[in-house]
Amino acid sequence: MNDATKLESSFDGAIDFFQNLRRGLGALEAGVSIQNDRLSAIATSVATLQQGWQADHRTLTTLASDTRIQAGQLAELRTDGQRLDAQLGIIESLVANFQQDQQQLQQTLTVLSTDLQARQVADEQHTAALARIDTLEQQLTGQTRDLHSLLITIQALSYDARTSKDHFKAIETQIGQHHAQLTQLEHAQKADQECFNQFNAQAETQQQDLQRIEQSLDVFSQTAETHISAFREQIEEQQSRFDDLTGSLATVWQDVQTLQETVGEQLAEQQSRFDDLTGSLAAVWQDAQTLQQDFARFSDQLETQRPILATIPQTQQDLQKQQERIRHLETLMNKVFADTNSTRQILNVLQTDLTNQSDLLRELDQNWRHALATNQDRGHSTETLVTQSSPDAIKPEQITAITDELANSLQKHEHIQQEVANIQNTVTDQNERLVNIRNTLNELQQSLQQQLQSQQEQLNQLEAALADLQNAPAPEANNVAADFTAMQEILASSQTKS
Repeated sequence: MNDATKLESSFDGAIDFFQNLRRGLGALEAGVSIQNDRLSAIATSVATLQQGWQADHRTLTTLASDTRIQAGQLAELRTDGQRLDAQLGIIESLVANFQQDQQQLQQTLTVLSTDLQARQVADEQHTAALARIDTLEQQLTGQTRDLHSLLITIQALSYDARTSKDHFKAIETQIGQHHAQLTQLEHAQKADQECFNQFNAQAETQQQDLQRIEQSLDVFSQTAETHISAFREQIEEQQSRFDDLTGSLATVWQDVQTLQETVGEQLAEQQSRFDDLTGSLAAVWQDAQTLQQDFARFSDQLETQRPILATIPQTQQDLQKQQERIRHLETLMNKVFADTNSTRQILNVLQTDLTNQSDLLRELDQNWRHALATNQDRGHSTETLVTQSSPDAIKPEQITAITDELANSLQKHEHIQQEVANIQNTVTDQNERLVNIRNTLNELQQSLQQQLQSQQEQLNQLEAALADLQNAPAPEANNVAADFTAMQEILASSQTKS
């Protein structure tokens, strides 16, 4: 009985043991299935991490190529800035030369004004001479009356008639010479009038050219102001984009740190469940080492590119200096416009003076023609008279003095015409220089627009690269390496315990 009870108790204990063993095996199977599910999830997460690392590697290579391209573009920007400085220096020298030419032109205009004043004085003297000629004509009329009264006595004196006839012939020859000189003076006055008409036409064309140049310069100043305002707006937009990019980088860095903390916590919780992943972990370890090397290489490249990025504020300062130079050029151009307006006013004054002179010359021409007509009529009336001229008649010295005064006035008029031609040449040179300055400013605007387009493209590339970095869930290489080393140590300790 005791043996039977013992055997029964032993069977009950065996049955309980096997039941407990069955329960433990069921629990073990459930735990194994759960571990298998977790291991499959971990394998998928590791695969996604590998894909993310590959994407990070691609983005890093693209960033390295982009940084190289940006370094080349920055070098091109420096060369363009140097060229722009050289062009601005050339423009400043041209403006200085233009100001010197304007000063010379003002000096010549002052000289011309003095010459015109002298010419006015000479014309006044000439009018005084014409008044004296009128008085002499009145004296001639009185003398003709005296000659009519002395006609009876002249007919009585035959001997004196012969001598007076010879003297009258000499007087006729002198009158013929005087008529020839008067015809020459008429031709000279006609030539002077034609020259004055040509000068008036040239002055009108020059005034039209100046108006056209003024209009073109107004249009150019408006376009330059619009381009400068657009350039400022683009710089402000680029600055705002740069600030936005820095803020997005800070947020990405914070997200990466939080992601690293969460990954570290998950790895600490699942350290005891990676007994079957030794081979895959070794491969992952190798990939992590390669990724660490890639990160180290990229960090070296970034350190090499830091001085290039540090040159960006210098380029901004250079652009600000160029803007200041452009403003200085605008002020100089405004001064040039003011000087051209003043010169145009002076030319208008000269034109009015020349018109007044031409009117005076026309009046003189009419007076001379009237005087010639009256002298010719008196010559025909005195052909029947034979007498000796009185001591109050016109003398040849007076006629030669008048002709000398007219010759001097003609010489002065030719000198004024030469000065006006020189002024026209200087004005044409100034117009050519203004055209050259306008072309250089257009080239500067085109180069600035090209630089802005290149900087806009660089900013777009940087934004795309930063967006790729934000979308890629890549932790920092050093933290990943530390996590994998901790995992490898846990695996080694678990293997030693088993």
